[in-house]
Amino acid sequence: MALKFKGGKTAPSVQSAQTSEQVEVESVVQVPKTFVKTAPPAAPAPSAAKSTNLKFVKRGNAAASTMVKEEKKAEQRMNQLYGFWMKPNSDTTITFIDGNLDGEVLDIPFIYQHHLNMNGRWGNFFICTQEVEPCPICEGGNTPSFVGVLMIIDHTEFTSKKDGLKKKDQVRLFFAKRDTIKQLQKQAVKRGGLAGATFEVSRTGDKSASTGNVFDFVEKKSPLQMKAAFGDKATPPDYDKILSGMYTSAKDLRKMGFGNPSGPVGSEGSVGGDDDYSGEM
Repeated sequence: MALKFKGGKTAPSVQSAQTSEQVEVESVVQVPKTFVKTAPPAAPAPSAAKSTNLKFVKRGNAAASTMVKEEKKAEQRMNQLYGFWMKPNSDTTITFIDGNLDGEVLDIPFIYQHHLNMNGRWGNFFICTQEVEPCPICEGGNTPSFVGVLMIIDHTEFTSKKDGLKKKDQVRLFFAKRDTIKQLQKQAVKRGGLAGATFEVSRTGDKSASTGNVFDFVEKKSPLQMKAAFGDKATPPDYDKILSGMYTSAKDLRKMGFGNPSGPVGSEGSVGGDDDYSGEM
């Protein structure tokens, strides 16, 4: 179709040119943006719901911190030393690892200690917390004993209930009460200390000391002889490490059911045995 301009002139035919331009224009026609639909961004993967109300559930740093504490407890259990005791009317032989003299006095640590019968079994020792914080066990009416602490090698031979193997020469803690300390003090002065001294020990009845009440001297070994005979078992004890590992805080004792759960005024942390070596003491 020809286009007419004013004056009656007709525009020259440009059909071929229009056709080529029209094709090009049509090829670049854009659809209005209002009609363009784009895919919505991908939703993030749902994360596991966090437990915030369950006090017995731990996550993240809290769980990691608890894991460290549990590993420490497990290590302490692995390295736990048990208190020496004897059945009434029995005999055995022991060798002291430590017990040197300071002048004419035994140079050993002393602690206040509770010895409890739990679930029908003796041999449950707890360091009294009264020197640090109010003691829940004392609140229950149990009076602690002031005991000296030594380390011995117990030569009693026994069969393990865990693996059925015969064992002897086990390292034990020796908790000595007042009358026993008096006897050992005399022996120490006679022998130049208790370290390396071997004794035949007897417990003559159920009313006598659970660690024995008769001590008959056998021999005394030098430190080198002790090392040769017993190896690392003869190593002098690190009591700071041993006793700190034995200490149970008042807060934890209350969690175990001792004393008043709420704790007395001034108490810290108020809260709203071995199968091979256990029995009567």
